[in-house]
Amino acid sequence: MDVNKASFRQLSFGVLDDDSTQEIMGVAFSPNSNTIYFLRQTDYSGPGFSPRSFGPPDTNLYSMDLATSRLQQLTQYRANYMSELAVSQDGRFLLFLLLKVYASLKHEHFIVLYDLQEPSRSRLIPIEYKWNVSTAALSPNSQYVVFSGPDGLLKMDIETQQTSDLTSLDTRVSEVEFFHAKNEILFLAQTLSQCGVGYGPSAPPCRWQLMNMDSDGSNVRTINIDVPERGSNTVVGAPRTSP
Repeated sequence: MDVNKASFRQLSFGVLDDDSTQEIMGVAFSPNSNTIYFLRQTDYSGPGFSPRSFGPPDTNLYSMDLATSRLQQLTQYRANYMSELAVSQDGRFLLFLLLKVYASLKHEHFIVLYDLQEPSRSRLIPIEYKWNVSTAALSPNSQYVVFSGPDGLLKMDIETQQTSDLTSLDTRVSEVEFFHAKNEILFLAQTLSQCGVGYGPSAPPCRWQLMNMDSDGSNVRTINIDVPERGSNTVVGAPRTSP
């Protein structure tokens, strides 16, 4: 879609419904907006082992030149699942999560840093599946990755692959991003004790908090957003931060 001209054109191939031959699992633009990158499962209903809810091992990374519509497959990973696609601020690297599931139900989970200039130097960094990683973000200098763990956020140095705890808030994090022009991290957190205990109307509601902190894990702040009641004409105010 061209936001200035409000026009649409189809970029993908296949019908994206229950009988689809493909599924798009993540999309990101290059910094100059000339190229679109996406994670694509090309044979969603085709052959291959499909353990439980994971699709067959046909998922890979692709690019498309928006001027020519030229489609290029960038990887041959044949993963069962890929997600959390993001582009580095300088446009050189692509970050995403990759999962492989075998017939034995063995799982292999990776953080992938794909080098667009030198693909042979791309990194597949193995991570513990028990960490249950659901989101990840690449630092502005492309030197480390912040990703979700069982109790908050972890930080991994890409060169050494050393991992350390970034937060100890006893929270489940579903989204994490770096600020574009600040040395800060924005994330969406859920206090573990607030959700997932019991079922039915008496179960405690799931409550999420928008938070930010410095990139070293210090100065954690909650961003309070005043949401008006249904039917209210109140204008939503600017977000407020609190320690």
